[in-house]
Amino acid sequence: MTHSIRNIANILVIVIVISTSSIQTSAQTVSCALRVLHTFSAFDIRAASGNTTKGSITLGYGLAGIANVEFSKHFAMQGELLYSSSTHTFREEDAERQIGVKYLHIPILVVCNTGTSDPVNIHLEAGPQFGLMLGSHMSGGNTSGQTAVLAMRSTDIGLAYGIGMDVGIDPLNVLRLSVGFRGVAGMTPMGDTSGTLSPNSYYILSDASRDSYSGYIGLAFRF
Repeated sequence: MTHSIRNIANILVIVIVISTSSIQTSAQTVSCALRVLHTFSAFDIRAASGNTTKGSITLGYGLAGIANVEFSKHFAMQGELLYSSSTHTFREEDAERQIGVKYLHIPILVVCNTGTSDPVNIHLEAGPQFGLMLGSHMSGGNTSGQTAVLAMRSTDIGLAYGIGMDVGIDPLNVLRLSVGFRGVAGMTPMGDTSGTLSPNSYYILSDASRDSYSGYIGLAFRF
């Protein structure tokens, strides 16, 4: 898994560097931002009986570093590094189970703006999001004499989309306050079922993917 994560990370870094280098000559402005996110997410698990158990929507958190390159005041490309962590609670028959997950996500987005140099700018954004699973854990008892196995894929792909507003803080609109909404539709299953199970055990994740919805606030600096 470590080898796979390293290869994907190297590919993503190369793509971002090449893309940024190729558009810098035509770009007018580059901005960097930091955001704090409160994230609501949910996914389903498989119970010992084989039925699907739905988890409650869980509040997690995230931190994002952002680089935005403008082609014009109305169009830009944006790359992000986003760390997120959440813990999900499931009730399976007579037992309660908790699953915690941590990810590093890399969204690469197309951004449409009403006007980045205006005192107030409304922006829409969408694009692919690539994820690396940093860690997971599970707690809770087993039911029906069977052992639940948490095996997660090391990578994750989703479609990110959102809407937000930037407000200039200083007279030149260089420092800006940013607030908005971000959603991600999961496109790949979270579970890894490629291993060999021992008797009386089952994979708790299979075809489930995770959808998330976030509200964020942050500061951006245009230069």
